[in-house]
Amino acid sequence: MAVLIEAISVVVKRSSVDEKFNGGWQAFADDVPNDTLCADDEIVRVGFMSPADVESYVQHLESLGLTYVRDNMAQDMVVVDQQRGLAISCDWAETGRISFGWIIGQDNHGMSSERQYTRYHDLSRWLAIRRIIEPDFCFRPI
Repeated sequence: MAVLIEAISVVVKRSSVDEKFNGGWQAFADDVPNDTLCADDEIVRVGFMSPADVESYVQHLESLGLTYVRDNMAQDMVVVDQQRGLAISCDWAETGRISFGWIIGQDNHGMSSERQYTRYHDLSRWLAIRRIIEPDFCFRPI
């Protein structure tokens, strides 16, 4: 399966949550700071609009035992920008055209999102319209 990637997402391996996060899955889910959590059995996504919020959340997860980067490679989590893709090298996740994320080699024929997904609600659609109105518009890079 796959998870919806919108705006800037922190994508975490579910196995890392189960193995390393004190209190496991339920504690992790209860700790998410907003209503964007979506997950399948292999991957978890939490979305943000602000790079500063992403940085704060990644640091928070690291303080609780998860690892972001080791040897320039994503470990337990990776940051994914809807427009630019993976922020760093990652050998366990990838994204597609409409941004969904999944574990490499696993089924990506379904999708989990925090709400019923429709193309109308897709941030990519909103950004395309915004760029027609304001051609120089873009999010600030992380």
